[in-house]
Amino acid sequence: MRIKILGGATAPPCPNGGPPMNTKSNRVKVIKTPGGKLTYQYVKKRGTVPKCGDCKIELPG
Repeated sequence: MRIKILGGATAPPCPNGGPPMNTKSNRVKVIKTPGGKLTYQYVKKRGTVPKCGDCKIELPG
């Protein structure tokens, strides 16, 4: 989902139209489109690696 940047925006706009909140689930990065406009691109949270149930060490592969 891309949203046009308005001048002086300090926090990313909420997708549901509420007040802008700078939370972990609402992170954005500013990208430049092929047309030269700056827009917000929403960044998803990073996944986790499977771990052993006994010793909590990350599993290979």
